[in-house]
Amino acid sequence: MAWRSPAIHPGTASQFLRTIIGVGIKGNLKSGKKPYAAGTRVAHSFTPASGYSAAMVVLGGKLVKPKGTIISTMAFFMRSAAVP
Repeated sequence: MAWRSPAIHPGTASQFLRTIIGVGIKGNLKSGKKPYAAGTRVAHSFTPASGYSAAMVVLGGKLVKPKGTIISTMAFFMRSAAVP
């Protein structure tokens, strides 16, 4: 099931995903800020690099699974980190 951020600005042409990738994380998204059209499904998948035991992903202040899909409905922030 995709995580859907709450709509705050309906009708906005694009939303931004700001991502911070921590040390020890491998994944399909890179650190930075990228625009997505409202309603876009953005897949994310993170795994711990060699020497790390777990990948953690925080989206909108909540811990989410390291692999999933986000539906862009507003600007949101994702941070990932690894446990050594």
